[in-house]
Amino acid sequence: MTVDLAIVGNGILGLMTAYELTNKDPNLSVAIIGPANREGGASQASGAMLGCFGEITGLTFATEQADKRFMMAYDAHKRWPGVVDQLNSMVPAEHQQEINQGTFIVLNPCSGQIESDSFREMLATLDRLNEPYEEIDPRIIEGFNPNENLRPLRSIVIPNEGSIDSRRFMSVLRFLLEQRNVQFVDQKALGFYQEGAGFAVDLENSDTVQSEKCLLAAGAYTQHFLDAHPDLADRMPRILPGVGFSTNLEQVPGNPIKKVIRTPNRAGACGLHVVPQSDGSLYLGASNDVYLQPQTLPMTGIVHFLLECGIEQINPSLYRSQLLTTRTGNRPVSTDGFPLIGETSWDGLYVLTGTYRDGFHKSPVLAQMIAEEILGQEATRQHDYQPERSLIPTLSKEESIKDYLAHLIAAYYEHGWRPPKISDQEATRRVAEEKIRAFYDKHGVEYGISAEILLMHELDSKPEQVAALIKNCFLGNKVPVAL
Repeated sequence: MTVDLAIVGNGILGLMTAYELTNKDPNLSVAIIGPANREGGASQASGAMLGCFGEITGLTFATEQADKRFMMAYDAHKRWPGVVDQLNSMVPAEHQQEINQGTFIVLNPCSGQIESDSFREMLATLDRLNEPYEEIDPRIIEGFNPNENLRPLRSIVIPNEGSIDSRRFMSVLRFLLEQRNVQFVDQKALGFYQEGAGFAVDLENSDTVQSEKCLLAAGAYTQHFLDAHPDLADRMPRILPGVGFSTNLEQVPGNPIKKVIRTPNRAGACGLHVVPQSDGSLYLGASNDVYLQPQTLPMTGIVHFLLECGIEQINPSLYRSQLLTTRTGNRPVSTDGFPLIGETSWDGLYVLTGTYRDGFHKSPVLAQMIAEEILGQEATRQHDYQPERSLIPTLSKEESIKDYLAHLIAAYYEHGWRPPKISDQEATRRVAEEKIRAFYDKHGVEYGISAEILLMHELDSKPEQVAALIKNCFLGNKVPVAL
């Protein structure tokens, strides 16, 4: 097969990029490569909450670069209704899509101070941007009936945030793209290489896709393809898998949840959330732990914890719900937390990954940005997230340690920790601080590493490999720009 553009990765970013490209140039031939089941992909395991405000944390506006990253999400927030309207104008009635508008944010006492910080920053941002929201009595939220000792301290509704059924949306995108000059190659890609003036992508069935240009948009798996070309990979922030587990449950009979209900962001993760699905089920998500390698199977303890949170903090009647599906996804986490967007030093090779938790939400904006670059058009939006770059700092080392400790203590509380009465949480914090400072000093790192990545040395069963990763990612030629 020979095409103008090969897209390695059939998640939301690959599909939306092909959609944007063929809107702009219907004659462009495109191959989208990836197994149909998207095993381990972030898109297929996502709840597809279309929200930029619900994802706000105390660090969202910590630097100018972080602020710009948020504004990309805010741009997507405003675009989504138009994206759905445009798509609906092109497909039959049975494929029509709908955004389930309305998100309830509940602040309960199950986590640590970081959750309150996220909630406070969220309200301040809504006010600053004149976005509508309303403080409400949580007892009016349909399907929401938490245990009384875990009732929300505060609750708001954001009417212009919501969700869309991720798997159905991608299915409709595929239906539409198949009517265009787009071929779906339902095979696992094994690797890519330069061939002549273009590229070749080897497939699991021994076939090859040849193309003039190539886009790596395989989420966390993008790193696998880059590792085969270390001269290129070493010039980019590394992509790590933020492993997340989600489940689909039967709704509570007679009292279904009809809108997104979520907490603010919590320790190392996107907060507890439930999202009603178009098939009548209830999505419950989601965990987040950064690992050395992508995972494809659910982890018993984390799924247990997730279900326990849903039952206790959302509705105890979910205890009797049938567990319909468990999914495992790998979010693409760059070592500095910023996306990788654009052409590499290899002419015609592009990268689009590192979106972490909001790739689905930002996909209309990201697809436009990369499509303009591939087609050589003037950029609508400028950015500083080229794939080959130094690490972008958000925190100093001291700020990083402080943030890590806040996440660690919050994680303890979320898992039911009760400090002994003969001591207190500060004693635990001091022990953890000594440990993380020793970790920093041992490896000679001065860059402020994110709490999610630092938690790897607590959670991963291979500490030596984690240490090697830290050295590889944050030392050597990965010199951060000055704070």
